[in-house]
Amino acid sequence: MAGTSSNIHDPVADVAASMNYVMERYGVSRDGHDLQAKVQQADPNRSPKGY
Repeated sequence: MAGTSSNIHDPVADVAASMNYVMERYGVSRDGHDLQAKVQQADPNRSPKGY
């Protein structure tokens, strides 16, 4: 994200990078309203599955 540190030990940068990955990989919207529907591990009512 613009303005976010590129230091791999910065927790804010780590979260930003992981959310960018989830949005790109699984097609999750920018506001995250469809996260549970598109990412099985984010839904506590479904059993986890491998990648």
